[in-house]
Amino acid sequence: MKWFNDQKGVGRVYDVSTGKSFYGPSGPYAMFAVKDASRALAKMSKNDDDISPSLDDLSDKEIGVLNDWENKFQAKYPVVARVLN
Repeated sequence: MKWFNDQKGVGRVYDVSTGKSFYGPSGPYAMFAVKDASRALAKMSKNDDDISPSLDDLSDKEIGVLNDWENKFQAKYPVVARVLN
């Protein structure tokens, strides 16, 4: 799963393979696998239109939600790469 953690475009790619029940083909979050799901996570959305690296027009509350998700991912999954715009 790709993850952009700030507005400067520096991101992390997490290996979520240990969470295959969540991110595998039949998992409830499969739509996030191999994509930058930052916007969708910030908005708590599974809408295809929200699965995007764009953080444009997110509220401060949504940015806070995204930061909470990032903390959860950092605690649970290894970072396997970094992405630069």
